[in-house]
Amino acid sequence: FTKIQWQERWNSGNPTIDDRHQELIDMTNAFFDMVSQATHPHEIREHFTKIITHLKIHFLEEEEVLSSMDYDCFQQHQTIHRRLLSELSTMQENIDSEKLDYRTYFVFLVGKVVIGHLLTEDTKFFPLFQKGSAI
Repeated sequence: FTKIQWQERWNSGNPTIDDRHQELIDMTNAFFDMVSQATHPHEIREHFTKIITHLKIHFLEEEEVLSSMDYDCFQQHQTIHRRLLSELSTMQENIDSEKLDYRTYFVFLVGKVVIGHLLTEDTKFFPLFQKGSAI
């Protein structure tokens, strides 16, 4: 496992969305540190809850922006957000009962949320924020 280093090419062009994405990377890296350093399970669970709260807020903000810009794939993007939040909710239930290895959570955050969503799905709307571009 390794930490994620923010790349300038991951900027969408919308400062609010970009700030939230960078905060998510920072929070994911902090989660990695906590797991690597064998931080007390209670603190790890608490941090995971903060990540979920961050994502809920971010998804709502992002959807507001995309809706206001008449993003063609808005409904599909919103459905993806709902699916991710549902999976995270299930993981939250499991983490509370300590059923899964915390590394599984880090892999999910990196694989499904950062790479699978932020770097794959979200990049599809980046042209909305680039001058003279249209989707």
